[in-house]
Amino acid sequence: MYKVSLHLLALWSWSNFVFAQIETSLIAQRQTFIQYEEAKFIVKVRNISNESLLLTNNSSRKTSWLSFRVKSVNHNTTIIKNRELAVGALRIPPSQSKEVEINISPYYAIHETGQYTIQAVVELPGRGAYITDPLVFNVGKGSVMWSAKRLDEGTEKHYSLIRFLERDRAYLYIRVEEPKVNVVHATKRLGTIVSYTDPQIAFDPDLTLHVLHTVGATTYRYTMIDVDGAILYQEDRMITRTVPKMAKTPQGLVRLVGGGKVGGEEDVELLSSGQRITGLNQDDEDIPMALPVN
Repeated sequence: MYKVSLHLLALWSWSNFVFAQIETSLIAQRQTFIQYEEAKFIVKVRNISNESLLLTNNSSRKTSWLSFRVKSVNHNTTIIKNRELAVGALRIPPSQSKEVEINISPYYAIHETGQYTIQAVVELPGRGAYITDPLVFNVGKGSVMWSAKRLDEGTEKHYSLIRFLERDRAYLYIRVEEPKVNVVHATKRLGTIVSYTDPQIAFDPDLTLHVLHTVGATTYRYTMIDVDGAILYQEDRMITRTVPKMAKTPQGLVRLVGGGKVGGEEDVELLSSGQRITGLNQDDEDIPMALPVN
């Protein structure tokens, strides 16, 4: 965890003649993000005074009590937020702390690769704004392993699986976008991926994307993803008497077969609940899984 703190003492309030003391911290679980990924930071505010503090948004100026200063190190420019942060009021009793987690990606254009700095700005009503020391984070590109186009109710969407190296580990991401209108619906991390391995990939008739990839020497991760990139389901399977794999039924439904569910029984077959199975019957269940995923 990456953390920086700023101790703010003896803040004089001319309105009610009390001293207020707060500590603020800006925390990042990670220092590296892939382009268009959610970039989440935690702002921690500790009230070390003997009075309750209320952090509220400024209705007259239509500004939030919390904001950030984000700068591009590569271009030496400040990233201007495109809208106010959606943060509710926060009351902090004496000697207690409260945390707020914010995904800054919708508010600050940090999509270009490079290095950035970020500072949290906490505005205490009537007592001024208090700024943390800067954190440094990086935005990288990754390499596309697979891509495909599909029509979703007449809209062309592009799906990509991206390998992204962070420190000494590689991660697999799914990205769903509409390049024609410059919209990225999602960029989601699916988990680690073993080097020099390729995932199994398949769409079902409902355009749910199914991905099976290696997360360890004997462990596979199965993920179902909807048309907008949201993760519907994940499950880890280990190699047992058989190796986990995906296959299609003649109706185009995707099955996960083989291996053993982590913490469960061996050789459990899964027909994803995210698919429409009303057309199946007992005879269909017995159809051999002869069609490979492509």
